[in-house]
Amino acid sequence: MKKSQFLLRVIAKMAVVLVVFVVGCASNTNGTSDKNRYTLRGHILEKDLVPEYIYMASGGAGGKLDSSRVENNRFVFTGSIDYPLFARLRIKDGYGGTPFFLDKGEIKIDVVINKRMTFTDTIIGSGAMVELDSLTSFYKENKDKPNFTEAFYVKVEDVIKRNPRSQVVGSLLSNLIHLRIFPSDKLFDLYSLIDTSTQTKTNIANARDGLRALNTLKVGKVIDDFTFSGVGENDIPLSGSLDKLLLIEFWASWCSPCRETTPKLKEMYKMYKSEGFSVFGISIDRNRKAWLDAVKEDQIPWVNTIAETKEQRDVVDNYFFIKSVPSNILIDKDRAIVGINIEPDSLSKILSVWNE
Repeated sequence: MKKSQFLLRVIAKMAVVLVVFVVGCASNTNGTSDKNRYTLRGHILEKDLVPEYIYMASGGAGGKLDSSRVENNRFVFTGSIDYPLFARLRIKDGYGGTPFFLDKGEIKIDVVINKRMTFTDTIIGSGAMVELDSLTSFYKENKDKPNFTEAFYVKVEDVIKRNPRSQVVGSLLSNLIHLRIFPSDKLFDLYSLIDTSTQTKTNIANARDGLRALNTLKVGKVIDDFTFSGVGENDIPLSGSLDKLLLIEFWASWCSPCRETTPKLKEMYKMYKSEGFSVFGISIDRNRKAWLDAVKEDQIPWVNTIAETKEQRDVVDNYFFIKSVPSNILIDKDRAIVGINIEPDSLSKILSVWNE
């Protein structure tokens, strides 16, 4: 899989929570229309149905919707853009699939269509992808080294300064805030650098909510006890699953990154359950059956609930500030926050040290 794909699969979320970073390369000058043109050539690798057309929505809510006829499992989109745009491919009556960034130049994309969702398998080409590969490589190779945060901040700041209009940097910043990679003052500084008028409404709303959450939901804060709807439609409190450490896992049946992390989480749950570690799942699904089917299909062993009522969804949105999944919050026996949006590998390290 291309290195760029490592990041693009999560933004969604990201989402992410595989840790995901995306960055684009866009010019701030007004070049000729030829310089602004793009050609997106797609190939459907696998499918469980044969679509006549494939559709591309770009620019976020209220943006452009285009279509291309599928011939021999291939399709082509062409057009002009001033800066990289957030985009998704889907089929008729299908669901929005893996997001990617539409950029100037030649882009090749391979997709898989499964259960009416269009997933990006690989994507290559364009300046945005080159810079994305560079940032991804730096993160993967240096994240465990001393002074990584400072060095990574310099790179991110440089990218945003050079590309303030790009919707890629809006998505990047939204995810960085979500993952809390940098101190809050640094995240506020980065936010001040982007052109908010060109970003998607979703990313700007998520970024602003995330910045607000930095001051209200932080390590050490004791969270309130809430109840959510269980499998049997009974209300289940968070405190009912709390022993020594509890991971509150926010997810959804339609979130592929969420479900991809489940096997690792099941291993940790099995290993440390007897030591007082547990998991409390909270789904943001709007479809109870889809949620129940996913719980059964993935054989999830811990308590699982769904934010089903308006009050429960308000808690998820406005108390925990969950704007994308997967997300998680780790709390101790006193309901004090130990960590927020912890990667599976980092959680494993925390549990191994905690268990010593």
